[in-house]
Amino acid sequence: MKLLCRGFTHAQARGRAGGAAKTTPREKKTREKKTPEKKTLRIVGALFITATVASVVGFQVVLSPILNDSNIVTAVAGNDTRTIIGVLIDAINSVAVVAIAVLLFPIIRERNEALASGYLASRIIESAILIVGHISLLSLVTVSQQFVKAGPDASHYLALGTLL
Repeated sequence: MKLLCRGFTHAQARGRAGGAAKTTPREKKTREKKTPEKKTLRIVGALFITATVASVVGFQVVLSPILNDSNIVTAVAGNDTRTIIGVLIDAINSVAVVAIAVLLFPIIRERNEALASGYLASRIIESAILIVGHISLLSLVTVSQQFVKAGPDASHYLALGTLL
């Protein structure tokens, strides 16, 4: 009787009064299904954190001081290793972005296949754009090295560096 006063329905009260509540086959299937999904979602959460940290550290902390210099070619020439390390750290973001989409694809597909495909495609495109930026920065390292070797008559390297 006390169970009814605490907001339980009659069926819940009967189940509790007679011992442990019985689990329906549907509830068992839901519990079994949630366990691997829960593990996947934890991995996805860790990947989101990894992507965010890699992006902030790689671009904002390592590359930003170099890229904000008024003469980018000479700034990169003096910081070749720092530029390469920044690009490699930021490349972790590119990999994590695709990994997130691949892991979430089966979960989203259960609800809406078109949405899952669109999400996967958009994350692949995002990663491709990031990789193009990484290639551009790495080619800027080569241009800056050639600029230093060419000496004072290398204004065309400054123009090329500005384009990259």
